Amino acid sequence: MTFDLLRSPDPDALRSDSRLQAFQGTRSLVTGGLGFIPSNVVHALTALGSRVTVVDSLSPGQGGNRYNLKGIEDRVDVRIADIRDEAAM
Repeated sequence: MTFDLLRSPDPDALRSDSRLQAFQGTRSLVTGGLGFIPSNVVHALTALGSRVTVVDSLSPGQGGNRYNLKGIEDRVDVRIADIRDEAAM
């Protein structure tokens, strides 16, 4: 299975991997999900049909960027919050 970083992962390739089938139709929480690596996880989970919530504080200098979710913004619940803020969780 290969990932093209300029496009969303191939849903068929993801679904054919038995290790990833457990994520189909689940709910997932990705902390720091606007960063480069976590955003690729979000793309993959979304392609698998998972309902994804992203929590990111967008702290300066940490690399979080809403652009990293380009193309799936309408399918992901993005919450700008610090996970240490109990009221926000």
